Amino acid sequence: MKGLALASSVLLTAFLVGFFCQTECYRLTERSEDKTIFERAKIWIRHHPTQARELATMMTKMLKNEDDRLLYLSALDDVIVQPLDDSGGCVLCQLLIGLFKIALRQNEYPVVEQSLIEYCEFLLVAIDQRIQAKEICQGIIPLQAPHVARAVTTIPVPENVEVCEFINACLPSTDAYRLPHKRSAAPPAEAKKRQPTRAKEATKKRQRAAATPFAPNDTIRIVQLTDIHIEKDYATNSLTDCWMPVCCQAEKGPGNAGHYGSYQCNVPQRTMELFFQEVRAMAPDFVIFSGDIPPHTMWDETLESQLECTSILTNSLSSIIGGIPVYPCIGNHEMFPTNLFSVSLMPNATGVMLEEFARMWTPLAGFSAEEVATMEEAGYYTKLTGIGNLRIVAMNTLYMYTANFYNVMNHNDLISNGEVTRLKLKIAAILAQARDDGEKVIFVGHHVPGNGDFIATASHWYQELMVNFSDVVVLHVSGHTHSDEYRLFLDDEGNAASMVYVSPSIDIHGYKNPSMRVFYLDKTTYEVLDYEQYYFDVKAVGPGDTVPPPTIVRLYSAKEEYGLTDFSPNSWKDLLDRFRTDPVLLQTHRSHSNANSDDFASYACTGQCVEDYICRMLHSTYDGYEACSTPPTSPPTSGTTITWPIITEYRTTGPAAGRRARRLAREAYDSAAGVLRSPLLGSVMVFATIASVVAGSLVA
Repeated sequence: MKGLALASSVLLTAFLVGFFCQTECYRLTERSEDKTIFERAKIWIRHHPTQARELATMMTKMLKNEDDRLLYLSALDDVIVQPLDDSGGCVLCQLLIGLFKIALRQNEYPVVEQSLIEYCEFLLVAIDQRIQAKEICQGIIPLQAPHVARAVTTIPVPENVEVCEFINACLPSTDAYRLPHKRSAAPPAEAKKRQPTRAKEATKKRQRAAATPFAPNDTIRIVQLTDIHIEKDYATNSLTDCWMPVCCQAEKGPGNAGHYGSYQCNVPQRTMELFFQEVRAMAPDFVIFSGDIPPHTMWDETLESQLECTSILTNSLSSIIGGIPVYPCIGNHEMFPTNLFSVSLMPNATGVMLEEFARMWTPLAGFSAEEVATMEEAGYYTKLTGIGNLRIVAMNTLYMYTANFYNVMNHNDLISNGEVTRLKLKIAAILAQARDDGEKVIFVGHHVPGNGDFIATASHWYQELMVNFSDVVVLHVSGHTHSDEYRLFLDDEGNAASMVYVSPSIDIHGYKNPSMRVFYLDKTTYEVLDYEQYYFDVKAVGPGDTVPPPTIVRLYSAKEEYGLTDFSPNSWKDLLDRFRTDPVLLQTHRSHSNANSDDFASYACTGQCVEDYICRMLHSTYDGYEACSTPPTSPPTSGTTITWPIITEYRTTGPAAGRRARRLAREAYDSAAGVLRSPLLGSVMVFATIASVVAGSLVA
C-alpha cells in the first residue's frame, strides 16, 4: 500500500488517545481538555505500552528503506519507554512529522484522500467494531482535507519543530506579533504614568460598588447565551449510545433520549426555546450571543444546512424575545466547512455566509449599513448599545483558531492581502477611539485565549491588547469551551490587568447541564457588580415525550458563591489562591464548570491537579499555562530540536518559511482538543488534517 498508509497510521497512533482520554484521563485525574494532542498521546502510551509498541511496529514496516525503518522504530520505542519526560510531546511530534514527510513524498492528493479514508475506517474499527467508522470517515475527510491541501501548497515544507509549535507540542520561544497599535491617547511615556492612576481609580470604584448592595432592577442587565448546537433531527426516545460522536437521531434506532436533551447529544430546538422564553421573562437590556449554532455532525453538513441553523436560531429569537437587542459573534461551527474561514480565499463559502449572517442578524442587532459592511468584510463589528456610552466590539476569533486551516494563508499578508493584519489594526483602532471618546466597551469573542486551540502568537497579541485597553474594556465574554471558567490577562509585573469570562453552554453534549448567564453592570461606571448562572438539571427531567418542561432556576450568584469583594481581575486572581487552601470552594467551582452535572463529583482534585486547575485560568496564553502547570521546568520551546538526519533532510530554512510554518500545523490541533466536544471525532479530524498538510506541501 502507498506510503501514505504508514503516515496515516503514525499520526493516528498519537491521536487515538483522544478516544481513550475521556474515560481514562479523568480516572487518572488528568484533565484531558488541558492537554495538547501529543500530551494526550503520551498519556495513552504510558498506560498502553504494549498496544503502542504494536502500532509502532506496524507503521515502520511500511517504510521501504530498512535503515529508515530501524531508525524510526528505535525512536518510537524510546518515546514508549520514556513517556514521562518533560518534552510536552515536542520530540514525539517532530518524529511523527518527519516520518510523514518521508512517507508522503511521492503521493498525489487523490491517493492521499482515499488512503486517509481507508485507514481511518480500519483504525476506528480496530478500536471498537461498534464505531460507525464508514459514516464518520467518508463524510468528514472529503469535506475538510482538500482545504488543508490547498492551504499548504502555497508554502514550502516547514521545519518539523515549527510545525509542532502550531499544535502546542513545541512552544514558541518568543512573543511574535506584538500589538501593532499602542495607546493613541498619549505617547508611551505618558501612558505608563497614567496607567497606575487609572488602575487605582478603577479599583476604588469597584470597592465602593462592592461595598454598596445593589438592586438588580437598578443595574444594566445583560444575558449571555453561547454554544447552543441545535440538533435539527433530535428525536425523543432515540438511541443515545450510537457509537457516533453525537446521537439522538431517529435513524439511529430506539433508545432513551430525553425530551429536553441527553448528555450524549446536541440539544433539541425545544430546549433552546425554553431558554429564550426565560430570557423574555427576565427582560434584560440586551443579549449577547457568543457563537456556535450548528450541531457537531461535521461529517454530514452542507452550506445550506449550516445556514439553516442560524436561520432557526434568529427566527426563534425574533419570535420569542421580541424587541430585546441581541448582539452576536461568529463561532467556528457556523462556517462551512466547519472551522474554515477566509474572506479572500473562500469567497464562495465564507463570503456568502458572512452576507447571510449579516442579513439574518440585522433585525435583532439593529446593524447599520456600516456595521453590515464590517460583518461582510471580516466577520466583526462595533456598535453603541444605546445605553449611555457603552459600546459592543465583536471580534472574529476564527483568525486566531488553530483548526481554521486557512490561517496559514490568512496570516500571510502577501497571500491574503493583509486580511489578519488589517483586522488587528482595526480592532486596536476601535478601542483607541473608544478611549478618546470616553466610551466603555463590552468585548465579545467566541474562542478563549490561552486554550490549546488559540494560536500562541495570536494569544500574546490578544493579551497585550487587553492589558493596554484595560481601562476601556469593562466586560469581556466568550464561550467555546462549554465550561464555566475564566482567563486572566497579566501585565509585565504579574498583576491581573484584565480578564475574560467564559460562560458554559446551552448545549448538553459532553455531560453538561444547559446553562445561561446574567451579568449586572453599574449604570454609571459600567463595571461588573455580579453575575448569576441559570440552568436546569438534565438528570431530573423524566423520560418520555409527555414530561412537563423543566424549570430553569438560578444555580448561583458569583458574588455570593465565591465571596468576592469586587469583580476586579485581581479579585478573581485572589480566588485562585483561595482554591489552594479551601478544597470545598475548589470543588464548588469545579462542579459549576459543567453546571453541576456531577461530571467531576467522583474525581477528587488534589496536589498537581489543583495547580493545573489554577494555572488554566491564571494565564491567557497556552505557553504561559504550560510554564505554570509543569514543574519543575516548562516544556521545550522551539529551540528544542531533534537532529536525526532522516528528519532534517527535508527542512526549509529562513525566517519567512519559519513564520509561515508556525501558522501551519497548529491549525490541526483543536479538532481533537475540544472543538468537536468528542474525543473520537477529534482524533479522526486531526489525523486527516496533519496527513493532508504534509501531503499538500510535498505535492506542490
